[in-house]
Amino acid sequence: MTAVLAKIRRDKRARPKSEDIATLRAMPYGEYLKSAHWRKKRKAAFRHYGVQCEICHSQQSLQIHHRNYKRLGREKMGDLQILCSGCHENTHEGEKPGCFDPMTREFMEILS
Repeated sequence: MTAVLAKIRRDKRARPKSEDIATLRAMPYGEYLKSAHWRKKRKAAFRHYGVQCEICHSQQSLQIHHRNYKRLGREKMGDLQILCSGCHENTHEGEKPGCFDPMTREFMEILS
């Protein structure tokens, strides 16, 4: 029970107030990634998922990938993914129609 209460308290501290969410969402994305809120959320994602790429299991050059931007400023863990820089780049390249090089096409087929 104590662990559950501690988690709830941590979660409440990590959530910005509603008036802060509007400010966070209005920031340019690059600025948002420099915010104290994002640094806390990033640390929480590593604690939650671990320190390896979810695709290739590398532990080098790790980044947090937003699966979507719907809840920017109030992301849930399911909105985030740990990826190495190579898998992250391939994931974004795969989102752009007509941008596939052969290696990225193979990568995206493996993910499907």
